[in-house]
Amino acid sequence: MTTQNTVNDSHALILKADHLSVAFESEQGPTQALHEISFDVYEGEILAIVGESGSGKSVTSLTTMGLLPENGRVTNGHLWYSPRDGDAIDLTTLDDEQSRILRGTRLGMIFQEPMTSLNPVLKVGDQLTEAARLHLKLSARKARDEALAMLSKVRIPSPERVMDEFPYSLSGGMRQRVMIAMALMTRPRLLIADEPTTALDVTVQAHVLEIIRELQREFGMSVIFITHDMGVVAELADRVVVMQAGRVVEQNSVHDIFAAPAHPYTQKLLAAVPRLGAMRGMPLPHSFEIPGESAAEAQASIDYDTDPLLEVDALEVRFPISSGWFGRARQEVLAVDRVPLKIWPGETLALVGESGSGKSTIGRALLRLAKSKQGFIQFADTRLDNLTDDQFRHWRGDMQMVFQDPYASLNPRLTVGFSIAEPLLIHKRVPSLNKAMPTVERLLEQVGLKAEHARRYPHEFSGGQRQRIAIARALALEPKLIVADEAVSALDVSIKAQVINLMMKLQRELGIAWLFISHDMAVVERIAHRVAVMHLGRIVEIAPREQLFAAPRHPYTKRLMEAVPIADPAQRHHRPVDTQEPRSAVIPRHQQQPPYHYREVGEQHWLFTEGNP
Repeated sequence: MTTQNTVNDSHALILKADHLSVAFESEQGPTQALHEISFDVYEGEILAIVGESGSGKSVTSLTTMGLLPENGRVTNGHLWYSPRDGDAIDLTTLDDEQSRILRGTRLGMIFQEPMTSLNPVLKVGDQLTEAARLHLKLSARKARDEALAMLSKVRIPSPERVMDEFPYSLSGGMRQRVMIAMALMTRPRLLIADEPTTALDVTVQAHVLEIIRELQREFGMSVIFITHDMGVVAELADRVVVMQAGRVVEQNSVHDIFAAPAHPYTQKLLAAVPRLGAMRGMPLPHSFEIPGESAAEAQASIDYDTDPLLEVDALEVRFPISSGWFGRARQEVLAVDRVPLKIWPGETLALVGESGSGKSTIGRALLRLAKSKQGFIQFADTRLDNLTDDQFRHWRGDMQMVFQDPYASLNPRLTVGFSIAEPLLIHKRVPSLNKAMPTVERLLEQVGLKAEHARRYPHEFSGGQRQRIAIARALALEPKLIVADEAVSALDVSIKAQVINLMMKLQRELGIAWLFISHDMAVVERIAHRVAVMHLGRIVEIAPREQLFAAPRHPYTKRLMEAVPIADPAQRHHRPVDTQEPRSAVIPRHQQQPPYHYREVGEQHWLFTEGNP
């Protein structure tokens, strides 16, 4: 174990990366993941490490925690941890047992996806108490008392009940709070949070960020917060380290980074951040201004006096819940509750709301990927809801879908060219793959890729490139409407801006209508003509985008707006943490819901109202 003298300063140095390099061995030879990075973490501060996928953020956290995989090794430099007393320890020289002890007592970590970090077959209480019993040598009763206290600190309601639950029975936000509680059970001096809010809805994200901030102050912890979301950085961080391709390209206070970014890469990251309110005064959607790329353009206006392309009324989707010895369904999820919807040619209608609100189910029901119980669906003068599956197949070419995870929707065994050509072959638009290739190459070029990319496989592309491929495949049958289901939510900030600009460009050139499903209000403000807000299976407000963002009327819409991180550290504000779990959409089977209607509160602005009109 290598040691170094501690730094005596009013703000004690807790962690120091000193020209740290990490490489991964593979059959093709070593791949350098970190190139001599250096940064400091001081006592009681929140340091944000930002950058896109592949920049080395997570490798830095795994190296600190002693969790590098077997093929990873430190090739140069040091990583010094300074305890409260004694000499600093070089974390790169610790063996597995020494790393385990340090992880259990001084270092804590929150991972991005709690469901993969929590054991699905162990109760929450058993997992929370394990570290306290193992590392702090507490009795079972004392460990349980500590776990209950920690669950209360992370604002979990009914902690006694949650202790006896399994992870799968909790919501995403609750699971993430359990992960925070688990990381803090041993009161670590340094907490590493690796993308802990990326998969969360904007309201749940706001709660988790506030909890981390409050606990950091209460325990006097230092926090390394790893993210690609610059809005979150502005909300939370004291200082920022910007990484690109395994190198630190800039580091400064959060205020200086946002006010005067020095490195071109930092400037590009900040330019691509969707900022709520940036579209104020602009009645039409407008593409992002990205340095070094073509100038931003406004979308065409929509003539709402013409007939809509798609008209939906009273759409209802229910999913039965089987239980008991014989698997009888006594309850069901009311996923979509008698929803009305209209989309005009060339329009982008954004469907927003939290997980479980019914957004994705509407998109899937329109394409018959989810079965609707009732509902009127008319597309281009043809009623679709009463067609047989064989009759509906003809209309699939006019309505396509782009999913959130392009890697899961592309067959890894097929070339990209075949995946794009497949719809043409299935619908008999071309007689053979060879005949389809000119169209495939044109589509690839249309989405900003190269014709020769047709011969490659999905794993050879980045996340943003794979999403472009998914869009190219959706365009193959020349659809009039594309449902984009969280199509950019998993992308890095600059890649997200590029894909959104591409979607808007294709709309201008081809006249495509988009149903844009998202929980990111700042992105929606940029791309949408109109916005429909969903909550518990119902559209609670629908309005032109400018009108909705300027004067939201429904309390739930206001709650969504207030939860959006503001990408300006000068505008930080305290948000109260809501400890209540969202109301469930589970109801007794076949239960009829009370009537509701919509009242017009402005031009094209409709508000949900309980009861008969």
